[in-house]
Amino acid sequence: RIEIAAAGGPAPIRVSGNVPDPQSGESLDAALASAFNPSQVQSVYDYASGAPVQGWADGVARLAATAAPLHQWRMVVEDATVHLSGEADSRADADKIILAAARVAGELGFTLSNDITLPAGETVDQGNDQQNNDTTTPPPPVNNVLDLAELNRQIQQYASCGQLRASGGNGVELGPDEGVTISGTLARLDDVDVLDLVLNDLTGGREVTYNVLILNPPVCAITEFLPEGQEQGVAFEFSYGSKEGLAPGGLYHAGENPVIDVTLPVDAQGFLYVSYFDSNGKVINMLPMQARPANNVPSIGEVEGNHRTIRITYPAEIAKQDSNAKIGFSVLPPYGTSLIVAILTPTPLFDGMRARVESFEALMEDLAPRRDLLADPRTRIVSRYLVTEE
Repeated sequence: RIEIAAAGGPAPIRVSGNVPDPQSGESLDAALASAFNPSQVQSVYDYASGAPVQGWADGVARLAATAAPLHQWRMVVEDATVHLSGEADSRADADKIILAAARVAGELGFTLSNDITLPAGETVDQGNDQQNNDTTTPPPPVNNVLDLAELNRQIQQYASCGQLRASGGNGVELGPDEGVTISGTLARLDDVDVLDLVLNDLTGGREVTYNVLILNPPVCAITEFLPEGQEQGVAFEFSYGSKEGLAPGGLYHAGENPVIDVTLPVDAQGFLYVSYFDSNGKVINMLPMQARPANNVPSIGEVEGNHRTIRITYPAEIAKQDSNAKIGFSVLPPYGTSLIVAILTPTPLFDGMRARVESFEALMEDLAPRRDLLADPRTRIVSRYLVTEE
């Protein structure tokens, strides 16, 4: 549940409720500060698991931005139900705001109700408790204006690795001469060719720009299998073995030496498992392994302040001194996008030690019966892409 309220003008935007982790709270604050500049954002969050959809807090920020023209407004989001109240300057403004909020709610799969009033106190009735993720086909576009909510609904049948998102125009619709941007992830490069053909028809020949990450079927499969929103303060930190600084976006070039750490709150406890999924369907189990069997937190890692850091891959020179227990590597072809996953469970995830290298299918076969443990509120899961290029 998140509640956002403002008294209008330069008054602060007050936010309270639940977010999955501190990073989500910071992201929501930043989005609201941008949408309601120069108003300050004053927020108080409790951290909770079980977000209704991926990116739930980001969706709340998009919804709140539609309320910017209102006076003394309030938005309450509970799970996927949204109620917006406030005062508009005119009936025309109220209609535009409600339409914009309904379109965003539809894209997110949320249900929207509203209580928008005019200065004289008249209520603008737009049908409270309406279901805005209706999948019926709307009427054809008028004057070649393209409805983004409908386009977003149609392109999901061509998504091969999570949801795709179409954006552009004013965020609600595209004018006759406006192009569209497709964002998200795809399993194969060939999927772009399929989208090209489909979008030429769906968009009436508009220019299409792609902002997509090409992954691979194994990485997509593990990403979709694992529960979302369970980071709870666990994170990866990517740096280098031969130079200072962090690796922006997890991107490494040929010859560079990725150094990977898992960071977690100092009070976290459990059994830590870290695996690397490459583009060929191979899984490298980095922790625990035969030469490094200890994975019981808090008995491993180094504590600094409020965080514990557990090194997973080392600078190559250090790894050479103990190649059995310490993993160190340099980037070589083939290049592409891989995924590294850390899972901290309250009880052991597996009965014994897994092979250092195994097939994706073998690991998934053993993970499938453990869905309940993975979904346990005490289990913490974080994943991050590692991208290599020449």
